[in-house]
This record gives sequence, C-alpha cells and structure tokens, in this order.
Amino acid sequence: MNDPARKTGYTPYSYWYDRAMDYRVSIDTGKEIEYLKNIIRDLMLHDIDILEVGSGHGRIFTALHNIIDPDKFKMVDIVDPMRFKCFQNTGKLPDLWNGLVLPYSDGAFDLVISFSVMLHVPPADIEAHFQECCRVTKSYLYIATCRSSDLPLADHCFIHDYSKLIDDNNMAIVDFKIYPYDTGSTQRTNWILKKI
Repeated sequence: MNDPARKTGYTPYSYWYDRAMDYRVSIDTGKEIEYLKNIIRDLMLHDIDILEVGSGHGRIFTALHNIIDPDKFKMVDIVDPMRFKCFQNTGKLPDLWNGLVLPYSDGAFDLVISFSVMLHVPPADIEAHFQECCRVTKSYLYIATCRSSDLPLADHCFIHDYSKLIDDNNMAIVDFKIYPYDTGSTQRTNWILKKI
C-alpha cells in the first residue's frame, strides 16, 4: 500500500510546481481545521509567532486569521507558483524554502503547523523534514496527516511512522484526533505536540 519503490518518479518540487495553479484539496478537512482552531484557543496560542510549513494557496491562514495575530503568522512553500497564488488569496507572500532546511533560526516560532504536508514527503526525507519542523519551534508542532490506509495511495502520498518520529525528536503528544475519510479505511490523524 505504501510502496516507496512504486513512487520513485515523484519529486516534490516538480509535482507541486505542476499542480500549483489549479490545486484543489481533494478531501474535506473542515473538522480538522476546526480542531486546530480549538487547539489555538484552548492553549491560548492566538498571540504568538506561528509558522506554517507548506502554505499552499493559504487556506490555513485564511481559516485562522481572525483568531491569531496575522502579523505573527509566517508561511513557507517550495514553489513560486504556490507562493504567488497564496499571496493573491491572502495578501501575504510565503517565504521560499528549498524543501530541505527551513530558512529560520532554532526556536524561531512558538507553533509550527504542518497541515497535509508530511504525507507528501518521501520516506528518505521524512526524518530530516520532521527534525527541521522540531528545530524551528520552541514549543509546539501541529501535524495533520494521513496515518494509515488500506487503500492504495497516490504516488505523491506516503504513510510514515509518526510515533517513532515523535519519540526520536523529544516531542510529547499533548492531544490528538483521528478522522476517517473515504470509505473509512483511510485515517488522518491530527496531533498537537510539545517539546520535552
């Protein structure tokens, strides 16, 4: 189901560059976005420095801008077409990122959000990607991703061992929710993690 050999033709930069201008979210993540809003309210994270890794067209910023300080919300993406489309939609231009090292100092943000990004990171790169997200947060990391599936995944989607990634990077689970979608055999998990 999650056969990396089957996906050898996938390169994130090329894939997202080609899909950037007509990208549509293929699943309903409304409940997940509400969960993220509730986490921000419950933990009183509304007036802190936030980074969204993989801004896409800006849907997370758009959903959150009324409950956070928009001036303290930064975004980053790997392709210019996504960045420019995000700017059109939000008035904020995400920083450019090479997909490897986030262009920020250690602990630069109180909260890092990775919403539907890690499932698109190839297995060979997920450890480094996860470490980068942990490096630039001083406190919290929010992840929304595909956790398991009995169905074949698209070539640009991967299941990772998040329990191991969380443990290996000295993060603790503060809360999580599991959301089934499709026929119920695919699950998405949303975690709020805190540095230990």
